[in-house]
Amino acid sequence: MSYDINNCKFSGAVINFRKIQTKTGTPMVVFQLQCYRERVDIIAFKDLATQTT
Repeated sequence: MSYDINNCKFSGAVINFRKIQTKTGTPMVVFQLQCYRERVDIIAFKDLATQTT
């Protein structure tokens, strides 16, 4: 049985959203999530980055 330990759920406002590609052409999404008084930096690559709009 396989478990994915990289699973987190956050709620807040998305700020500073950027869609970019790495030097090798891999899709990448970078943004910050404002959760109450904290800002969480989020980076997604490959399939997860192409699913975001």
